[in-house]
Order: sequence, then structure tokens, then C-alpha cells
Amino acid sequence: IALPSSGGAVAGGTSTNPIRIDPTGTTTQPVSGTVTVQDGGSSISIDDGGSSITIDGSVSISGSLPSGTNNIGDVDVVSVITGTGATNLGKAVDSIAGSTDVGVALLAVRDDALSTLTPADGDYTHLRVNSQGALHVTGGGGGTEYVVNDVVPTNPTGSTFVIERDDVLSTLTEVEGDWTNPRANARGALWVELDTTNAVPITDNGGTLSIDDGGNSITVDGSVSISGSVDTELTTDDLDTGVGTDIRAVVGLVMAESGGGVLVGSSNPLPISDNGGSITIDNSTLSTTGGGTEASALRVTIANDSTGVISVDDNGGSLTVDGTVTANLSSTDNAVLDSIDTNTSFGTLLPTSTSQWKSAVINHSTLGDNTIVPAQGAGNKIAVWSILLVSDGTTDVRFEDGAGGTALTGQIPLQAREGFSISSGGFVPLFVGSANTLLNLELSAAVNVHGFISYTVVS
Repeated sequence: IALPSSGGAVAGGTSTNPIRIDPTGTTTQPVSGTVTVQDGGSSISIDDGGSSITIDGSVSISGSLPSGTNNIGDVDVVSVITGTGATNLGKAVDSIAGSTDVGVALLAVRDDALSTLTPADGDYTHLRVNSQGALHVTGGGGGTEYVVNDVVPTNPTGSTFVIERDDVLSTLTEVEGDWTNPRANARGALWVELDTTNAVPITDNGGTLSIDDGGNSITVDGSVSISGSVDTELTTDDLDTGVGTDIRAVVGLVMAESGGGVLVGSSNPLPISDNGGSITIDNSTLSTTGGGTEASALRVTIANDSTGVISVDDNGGSLTVDGTVTANLSSTDNAVLDSIDTNTSFGTLLPTSTSQWKSAVINHSTLGDNTIVPAQGAGNKIAVWSILLVSDGTTDVRFEDGAGGTALTGQIPLQAREGFSISSGGFVPLFVGSANTLLNLELSAAVNVHGFISYTVVS
């Protein structure tokens, strides 16, 4: 059967293009292409035929989800608003708690030894408890907090007050306004500082106030009043004749005078008497000046083992001394005598007990430097007084202060079998070298020279 399509050619019916007719209206008809379905104002049921239905776009659920265990896949929830009733998970702030309220148990992670966590600062993480379920916290220790003015219990429990040991106080690193901690010394005593700005009065509260000088002394600013009686009479009990201290204080001595008595002092000295015997003065020099004529003067006998100083005045005449007199020269006289033996340029030149005449033999032939006398040590110089020198050949000789050093003589030309001899002949040497410097003989040719020098070592 061929039927023309709408506005088109006649299409023949084939096995691939059948025409189906449903006289009953209940037979399912295959559809090829797009089908538009109108709901006609009522609901349309869609069956996935045991497979699935794909919906392009959003789906609105107008009714409630069915109960059961159906898997509905991933569900994005925009908001969840819990209730705040007794059987709801949510609870309102400041609401009254009930005995049968429902809630979610708080979970924590067991962590017996805390260590650095993987989550960084600002990340969410879990609470942690130890093996006994106690929550790890930091901060204050345990103990009981007590109320001011309450009666102290028999065995109170509280936190220990920790103090830093500091045997010698010094300036702290903390500045004004910073937190710091109290300090104690080696005995555990708390360091405190007295307020030296405001005076602190001390009272005996009607009792006795004891002050210990600690083996030293106590200074009292102002007057001291003695409220009790003091024994001013000197008796045998006032002095301790044995080891210890006096049992009484001697305030003063009263000397009997006509019409009464006076206190012994600088203005009223106490006279002493030998009572017909003698008075011995230990380690004291009598400072008296005699007067009058010799006949009436007091005769004094001086012990031959006396170590004191006795001044003798010739009274404008003369004194005769039997024996030897040692005169002490003035510093000026000593300086003049010292200058005779000492020259300011060369030091002590004449031989002394520590600086004797010395000589050095000369038998040298080295071209250049030849050591005649080695250096004599720190501060010591070589003073040459005489020279004898003979040459085997033609050469120039010169004495120097050190090897290749400052010339002490000019270059002296010598020929074969020629020489010279020279001596100072007085109190000044021929020349003096520098301190701690050797005496050198310089030769202009490798020729044997022979002789000697006489010298002293001076300071």
C-alpha cells in the first residue's frame, strides 16, 4: 500500500518502512524521529523499560522522597536547617537543657604522645586524648581554688608557687611593663627590697626590741636616752680580769678635789705618783729641752745599747769626737762625685769590679766582615782603649759598629808588613759601640791582618 506523504511523493510500504494500524489502540507503535508529548493538563508516566532515563536540564521534585533503602546517587544539599527541640540535633544558645535531650557524641583521637601535626596553622583538626581518655590541654595545673576568708582545710591541695633561683641579683632582660618571675637565693629565701624612699618606723609594741650588730657596729643618728640606772662607781666587778668582756660599762672617773670632785678628762688630767718608787715608760722618747747652766743641768746617762736618736748641740762652739765619724754628703755633692766616674755619652767607662780590662786577639783574613768582639748583652757597650794592627798584604781596614754597620774609624790603608799602634792615653776611650752590638773589622781584600785590641764593657 502506497500512501502519499504530506505534500510529497507517494511512498511505498516495505519491510523496512511498514505502516502499522492499531485497531484496538493498545499496541505499542515504534516511533522514528522526534515525538512531542503533551500532558493535556494531567500527569505523564515514563517507564525506563529496565534501563535508564537521561534528563537534560534540571529536575524539580515537587513531592517527598519515597521511604526505603533506594540509592538516589549524589545529592547536592544547598542548606540544612536543623530543629532545636529536645529530639533534634540542633540546640539553641542559652536554651534550658533537658534530661532526655538528643545530641551528637563528640569524638576525639587517642594520642598518647603528642607530636607536631600534619595540618598547618589555621587548618581544622581533631581533639586528642590520652590512653585514659583525658583530653590533652595546656595551661594551668590542677589543684583546688580557694575563696578568700574561708577556713583553711586540714590538708589543702593547690598549685606550687615556682620561683627562679638567682644567688646574685642583676639587671633583668625584661623592660618596664614586661612579665617576669620572682627570684630566691641559694637558701630559698625570696628576694625583697626595702623601700628606702619612705621611712619605716619600728616599734617595740610595749615590749623589748633587740638589735644585733652582727659582729660589727650600730650607728645611731641622734641622741640615745638611757631609761634605766647606770652604775658610775668603779668597783672590782667593773673590770673582767679573765677572758671575756666587762660585765659593766665605766661611764667616767671622778677625781677628788677640794670642795667636791671633778670628772677626769682632757681639761682635768689625772696625776700619777711613783709612791716613793719608780715609774717605767715603755717605748716612749722623752722630748725635753734643758735650760740653764751646765752645773745646774740634769745629768743623763745613755745606755750603750740604746737604739734611739740623740741630737747634740755644740752651742756655738765645737765638739770633740773620739773615734771615727761617718759624714753623709748632700745629694749635690754625691752628684758631683758621680759625674767624675760617669760620662753622659758613654756611661761608666773606667774599669770596675764588674767591668775589668779585656783584650781580643786579631788574626783575620776574610774579605768584608770579621767579628772581633761579640755583642755583650742588653744595655752593654764595647769601649776600645788601644789597637795594634799589622797587615801581610795590601788592604784597607775599618772598625765598624756591627757587621756592615756604622763606621767607628775611617778606612786605614795598609801595605805588606805595615801596621799601626794607638792608645787613648786618658779617661776617654778611642771609640764606644752601641748597646748589645758586636765590634766588626772590615777588610777590603782577603789579606791576613794580625794584632789585638784592649777594651772594657760599659753600661
